[in-house]
Amino acid sequence: YASAVYVPEIWPTEAKLRGSGLANAVGRISGIAAPYAVAVLLSSYGVTGVFILLGAVSIVVAIAIATIGIETKGVSVESLSIDAVANK
Repeated sequence: YASAVYVPEIWPTEAKLRGSGLANAVGRISGIAAPYAVAVLLSSYGVTGVFILLGAVSIVVAIAIATIGIETKGVSVESLSIDAVANK
């Protein structure tokens, strides 16, 4: 549900619904695939393998957001939208 807060802040107004929809679609697909992946990992590698995979995915996501994420603290949504359109 973090995308409900972060996505509207970083997408320009013209693309806000498309960006939010894309983020939600990826989240839902991941929510469908994750139980199957956990079942395969659990049967192959045990509980340790599941926790290692979930930890690794969490670390990759945290690094991606830290390196390429846009800091929105103290910045108006309008200026973020203008910057995004200007950088096209």
